Amino acid sequence: AMVELLISSNVARYVEFKNINKILCWSGDATTGRLVSVPCSRSQVFSSKAVSLLDKRLLMKFLQFAADYTQHEQQWLDKKEAPLREYLQQQRMSEQLQEYIMSGMALAGQCVTVEDGLKAIKLFLTSLGRFGSSPFLATLYGSAELPQAFCRLCAVFAGTYILGRDISSVIVGTKEAAVETSKETNGEGEAISETNISSTQGSLNVGASSEQTTLVSLESNSKETSEDKNNVEDSVVNNKTAVLGIISQGQRLKCEHLVLDDRYGGAFDSSSAAHAATAQLSVSRAVLILNSDLLKELPVEGTAADVTSTKTGSNGVSLAQVTGSKGQPITLLQFAADTSVCPDNTWLLHLTCVGSNAETDLFPVVQQLLQQHSSSSVQQSSSQQSPVLYSLYYNQSVQRSHHSPFSNLHLCTGPDHQNLDYDYAIDQAKRIFSSMYPDDEFMPRAPDPDEIIFDDPPSQQEETDGVSQQQEMEGGQEQQVDEQMEDHQKQEHIKDEQKQMEA
Repeated sequence: AMVELLISSNVARYVEFKNINKILCWSGDATTGRLVSVPCSRSQVFSSKAVSLLDKRLLMKFLQFAADYTQHEQQWLDKKEAPLREYLQQQRMSEQLQEYIMSGMALAGQCVTVEDGLKAIKLFLTSLGRFGSSPFLATLYGSAELPQAFCRLCAVFAGTYILGRDISSVIVGTKEAAVETSKETNGEGEAISETNISSTQGSLNVGASSEQTTLVSLESNSKETSEDKNNVEDSVVNNKTAVLGIISQGQRLKCEHLVLDDRYGGAFDSSSAAHAATAQLSVSRAVLILNSDLLKELPVEGTAADVTSTKTGSNGVSLAQVTGSKGQPITLLQFAADTSVCPDNTWLLHLTCVGSNAETDLFPVVQQLLQQHSSSSVQQSSSQQSPVLYSLYYNQSVQRSHHSPFSNLHLCTGPDHQNLDYDYAIDQAKRIFSSMYPDDEFMPRAPDPDEIIFDDPPSQQEETDGVSQQQEMEGGQEQQVDEQMEDHQKQEHIKDEQKQMEA
């Protein structure tokens, strides 16, 4: 969905990409296993030395079926809720092939069903060859380039950004008060600053309206009175409230719509039922800076090891998925220096999974990678140092929940860490946009620079020149009329003289 949106909206011109050229999975147990490359395309399957001839035939047969599985429902429909791994076992696939498909293509964990797994595998296969040898693209300079590109498009078409400021409170009140508030400008449509707003206890009068408005604080250390909370909750019940604006650094900024992170939803509804309905998702994450490539495949027995990437740091982006100690899928993304996210001779490794303790969830995987790295080193010594230059483990909380109490307040959640794509974020953006502007198209194609026609008003000099030209034209027309009248009078005079002579 993201690739299609970037192309259709023309935002892709602001972003640079690199093909994820290496997809790996873990083969074997935690102690004696190793990372192996996943053969994706037909040519990779048949050129792989790690797959037997029988396994190659079984794998190709399954991939052909998965690419068109909707046309063969009789083979899987009665098993659609069964685990995909169980289905693969019934197809007489080896453990190695199962790992290729589960961790290298479906990328959905060990508990994925047959229906969801086949859908993911088909998407994987149909994406092959579109922009490179793998179905995945990664942005240069980091994933933040994507929101930066969309923000740049907005700025090109007169979007306004205020940086380095946060929101301390949200002003809510009746829609009648919002109408009065819209009149309160400085004559140029700019918001008027509110002085000493931090000392206001719970409410303030907006503009000329006599309706009471309420400040809903978004600061965790603020103290709301029970009266404030009751005002908000009563307004929600009566469905007579709206967001009027925000307070930022003592300044009131009015707005027609407000989009907020979902973690602030609880500030607008303190009821126990609302908190019970809030789904908390904890994501374990780790970031490592390395001086060596950890996501490299060990050479097949009888072949030479490739140490080029270890020396140059030019091996792009590597993707791997392994299974954690609790059975959860752990996604690993490693970026080399040629992706412009880290200096030369360094690598940046991200590890992500759903979990409550990042170090407990992810450190064992890092140990496995370090053990493989140590065993695959060309020259080992007792003084060999760890390739990890820096590591950070932390947990990120993501909420899924709150129903917005106001029609012009839109709550959005964080990213969907259980999937590699951006489909969830795009669907959420479309939903919020359609609720704000139901008659407008979502992300229409932006014109190219040579397609933009500027209708600028004429300058003062152009207006003066235009008036002068018009006056000259009018003067010329008057002179022409005078000459015509003079000629006519001369002709009449000549005729009179001729008549007199004849007489």
